[in-house]
Amino acid sequence: MLLSELFLKLNGIFDEAAEFKAFGNSSLQEFSIERISSSSKDAGGRVIFACIKGERFDGNEFINEAYDAGTRVFLTERENLKIKSGIAIISKNARKTMAEIAKILFEVPKGAMLTVGITGTKGKSTVCEILAKTLRTLGVKTLSVGSFGAYFEKALELKNTTPDASVLFPLIKEAYDGGASVSVIEVSSQALKDSRVFGIDFDIVAFTSFGIDHVGRGEHENLCDYISAKRSLFTSFGASLAVINADDAYSAYFSCGVPEIIRCGSSSFADYKIRNIVDGFFGMRFSLSGTQKSYSLPGRFNATNIAIAAAIAERITKEPLEKILEIISKIKLKGRFECYNVLSRFAIIDYAHNEKSLREMLLSIRNITKRRIITVFGSVGDRSKNRRRELSRVASRLSDFSVITSDNPGFENPYEIAEEIYSFFEEKERAAVVVNRAEAIRYAFSKSKPGDVILLIGKGHEEYMLRGGKREKFSEREILNRIKKEGV
Repeated sequence: MLLSELFLKLNGIFDEAAEFKAFGNSSLQEFSIERISSSSKDAGGRVIFACIKGERFDGNEFINEAYDAGTRVFLTERENLKIKSGIAIISKNARKTMAEIAKILFEVPKGAMLTVGITGTKGKSTVCEILAKTLRTLGVKTLSVGSFGAYFEKALELKNTTPDASVLFPLIKEAYDGGASVSVIEVSSQALKDSRVFGIDFDIVAFTSFGIDHVGRGEHENLCDYISAKRSLFTSFGASLAVINADDAYSAYFSCGVPEIIRCGSSSFADYKIRNIVDGFFGMRFSLSGTQKSYSLPGRFNATNIAIAAAIAERITKEPLEKILEIISKIKLKGRFECYNVLSRFAIIDYAHNEKSLREMLLSIRNITKRRIITVFGSVGDRSKNRRRELSRVASRLSDFSVITSDNPGFENPYEIAEEIYSFFEEKERAAVVVNRAEAIRYAFSKSKPGDVILLIGKGHEEYMLRGGKREKFSEREILNRIKKEGV
């Protein structure tokens, strides 16, 4: 697409402060544009480089790198941009403008795909995966985007739960061209705040749960900002249907204003009623609107996630609930209450990484067994430090013993993170610091007896450790296999 054509399509969308500014002898007509990117490593002659200012890096500092790679069109919020030749698109909100440009470059006819957006403090990735797998089994070509990565006929790893618009719109366009009729997108609060899904028309939105999280440096500045960001999915994207967790105290607040609401849960006013839950380490059984099934996914809290996914699948496909639940009953998810028998202990890998999710995990385990629970956990670096205090509080109250270790320390010192977590334990003898996570898991086994539960939280489906901007291979499953073969 010619830049001049893009300008005409954008005309009227920009606010009054946005403008195109030419440098050297450049003109809009001489540039042909294929895509937009916020990474200078992805720059090139037909690429618009979006200079996005983040918490750690400012894209404006990489303009020369993009220029040397051949880029001549730049999106920025700076008015004093200095380049020899080319075009600057100056906007008050570069993130939103990037989304508008990506939507134009990778246009999908309005109404051609049904789009589902799922949000919540916990449970959204589980609902996203269950729903997408169910739809595919029923023959519906589906794009899924979330914590497990993107998938449509092939898997793609993502850096963020919800990628920015320069990645998301091409994914949707490629899936549409490949025959997809549904896209299921896990929408994080940070994605809503950063306009990563700006311009997407959601048909169905879902709410799984709400808890205090993601408040602090690099995330939301306060709780109000966090709540309002999440709620915007229900108020600003045109959804006609909201499917919600009726048992959550915030459900009415989030779904208020959406034309139609479907409620799922144990509440008497739920449309999809959950009854008679019998939970176990390797699965559970419960009744959903009168249909009794056993499921491969354990955890009482997952009953609501299953109900939400089933309700959306039924609405989309019009298939009987019985048929949908039969499919869901066989679905297993990596890193979601993933249980192994290791040396006669129950070793559980789960993605729980905040107070709410850890509490529900531990309470579910307490409902299954009276044996000791040893929890191995850390807290990510470069994020909300409040989470460290909250995780410590839950672990100290509901675990018998805790091993504090690393969990994606990023640019922070993992020893300092672990010591900070440990400082919040009142009974110091009920916790130990072992920063190397592999050694921490072995230590947990050494402190356990047959029949005990060893809960490994935070990593879940991840097969890496983030340190200083790099991904290092790390697999809890491989460690458990070695312990199983070699012992402690």
